[in-house]
Amino acid sequence: WHDEEVGGNEGNRRVAEILRSRGVRFRFVLDEGGGLTEGIIDGISGPVAFVGIAEKGHATIRLKAQTEGGHSSMPPPHTAVGMVATVVARLESNPFPARIDGATAAMLDYLGPEMPWPRRVALANRWLTVGLIARQFAAKPSLNALIRTTMAATVVRGGEMANVLPKQAETVVNVRLLPEDTSESALRRIQNEVKRLGFDEKTVTCSMESSLSEPSRISSTDSDGFRTLQRTIAEVYRGTVVAPGLAMVTTDSRHYAPIASDIYRFLPLRVTADDLKRIHGVDERIGIKTYADLIAFLARLIENLSTPEAMDAPERPSVR
Repeated sequence: WHDEEVGGNEGNRRVAEILRSRGVRFRFVLDEGGGLTEGIIDGISGPVAFVGIAEKGHATIRLKAQTEGGHSSMPPPHTAVGMVATVVARLESNPFPARIDGATAAMLDYLGPEMPWPRRVALANRWLTVGLIARQFAAKPSLNALIRTTMAATVVRGGEMANVLPKQAETVVNVRLLPEDTSESALRRIQNEVKRLGFDEKTVTCSMESSLSEPSRISSTDSDGFRTLQRTIAEVYRGTVVAPGLAMVTTDSRHYAPIASDIYRFLPLRVTADDLKRIHGVDERIGIKTYADLIAFLARLIENLSTPEAMDAPERPSVR
């Protein structure tokens, strides 16, 4: 749709509303999300296909500090810029707690048996090794994002003159929310951190921007839809390990949540570590075989969904 990259409010949202008004309901919806990776997962040498069974939400929170300003030769203990910097440093040193549950736990359940012996044992006994696993995930940004709600200061505005204390400084914090966290819980956490620093609510304010998306619910891995995706991936991409996972991106599939039992996110593209760097960047491309395989996957999926068994299968409730 024409606004797919900017939220889908005039595209997929309106389509979903029309379908809902007509009483249409989907057994599952498939959107972009996880892909086919190779050489990215330590301990698994072959290709792995990640099917997103949930996606993180996002919220933008604006922090604004206000002071009287003045000349830089007579600064107060905390300038507006200093207050904003202090809050950002506090947020970075006090992240949301790690949680290995939901989609990430399901991913480890599927990948564990494919791992070499030491890791296989560790993943099979997470009740004992959860702290170790969390520390290992936290050491790598791409894995850390799977186990916690993240906060990142992305925009900073302050003074314009070297010798003038600005009356106001602000930063924008982009928050990516794990399922079961909410934009409101993230806002409260940031407000509490500001209070712990001793700044009053009039001096440093926290406000939520209007553009936000709450995390999705978690879709079922025990469903005909998920099993059909597994089978289709195995048929087209031989020797590929299929695992559920958590999608980092926000997709338009969220608009269909009220009329779909399950939502899955999978983009049948082979992706290497170098390819990840090129997404929406310089020299973005896909190989000819990758393109042909993508078409073959979609054609095979339609075939598999058109069998009498697939059409007659009872609808299963999604995981809430």
